[in-house]
Amino acid sequence: MQISRKQNICQAVDDSKGKKKVWRVAAFDIHLLPETDHGIFYAGDSYIILYTSDKVPGGIIYYWLGNHSTIDEKATAAMFVNKIDEMECKGKATQMRVIQFKEPEHFLKMFGNVLVILKGGVESGFKSPRANLNDFFKHDHSCQMFQIRGRRIVEVNVEAKNLNSNDIFFVKTNHKQGYTWIGKALICFYNLYKNFIIKGASREEQETALKIPEMFDLTENKQIAEGDEPTAFWYLLGGKEAYAKGERLENPSPEYASRLFHCSNARGKFVVEEIVDFTQQDLESDDVMILDTFDEIYVWLGQNSNIEEKKAALDTVLRYVAADKSGRTEENTNLLVVKQKFEPTTFKAHFGIWDEHLWDNKLGYEKLKELISRNVDFIHDTKNEPLQVRQMEAEFTKTHPIEFLRTKTDQLPFGVDAANKEKHLNDDDFEKVFGMSRKEYDELPKWRQIEHKKRVGLF
Repeated sequence: MQISRKQNICQAVDDSKGKKKVWRVAAFDIHLLPETDHGIFYAGDSYIILYTSDKVPGGIIYYWLGNHSTIDEKATAAMFVNKIDEMECKGKATQMRVIQFKEPEHFLKMFGNVLVILKGGVESGFKSPRANLNDFFKHDHSCQMFQIRGRRIVEVNVEAKNLNSNDIFFVKTNHKQGYTWIGKALICFYNLYKNFIIKGASREEQETALKIPEMFDLTENKQIAEGDEPTAFWYLLGGKEAYAKGERLENPSPEYASRLFHCSNARGKFVVEEIVDFTQQDLESDDVMILDTFDEIYVWLGQNSNIEEKKAALDTVLRYVAADKSGRTEENTNLLVVKQKFEPTTFKAHFGIWDEHLWDNKLGYEKLKELISRNVDFIHDTKNEPLQVRQMEAEFTKTHPIEFLRTKTDQLPFGVDAANKEKHLNDDDFEKVFGMSRKEYDELPKWRQIEHKKRVGLF
């Protein structure tokens, strides 16, 4: 299997120590933010950052788009980028679109190598367009929970299920107290100064964790290791819940780092590309993805992926394992298929910060209502649970009663090829419906086959 690599490479522009102005988009306008707010973003908003330096002719204008920023906010940001370019840079600036969690190196360095990303935005009740952390904590938030990944401190829902053994989390109370929770994968212990040495974390994550007390103006910050949590910690999180843990997460091997592959036939042929430094944003709803965590290999099915992509991806995984030289086989490796929006915690844990509503924001209101109304009845259907690859393969050749096949395309049973519904009838039903054998049907010219399918309601 030939695999190409898809990677965004962003070279350092300069030392990032030039001047910057930051605007936040609100109500079809932009608001200049004070320096105290620089580096603090709301996931529901869009921002414009102008960077100027003697080493960067014309300057750079970044426009940062939060995962939950609305379409009108993104459009407003794009419009004002051009205005700022003309007014501040005489139209000579380099314009760069930046998506949340895909910030380039130069962007991160501009903000001291730490970004704080909060939930919500202007429309979530914050009447001022300011994003100052002190302003944020003046609101009635009894507790906040943050996940530390690389150089980002990201607010997540205060729930134990959001923990995972592969990361650092920070929980803050409204009394200027906090807990820094370190997952088992990070192999932590106390040094002589009674501070945690987080050996499994990246240097960026260690530096970010050390900045927390000052950034959040804490009077006390207790560092706790996974498994040694006090009762008060679980109380803040609403009680214990199952979360992503296990041998591979708790004892990760650098030799077998997780790998993500993008599978698509959009270019007219089935292409598999490896994505490096991946995040949840790399999971494309129109395509199929393969996540290799060594002990488990997941085939992730995007909601809008087509039947041919699904079949090809399953075949690819089987060939991928068969060609593996590390001793893995189909028998000793867990090969699973998961559907978009029904991912297990063990899958989510490999993507860092996971946003349950990421894809909702990309749908229109009416489409979202339609999906919700359709999913209500089968939200707990076992068909939405992970399946073995061989089990899923069988779904593509499964036969169904004629009434199941006479429904709309988006209501067909999983695995049915909408362009060839007749292939999902058993031989007896086929003859009853078409009045001929499958062999006789196959010998007909294509246009005659289509006429028969229209006649019996399978076109």
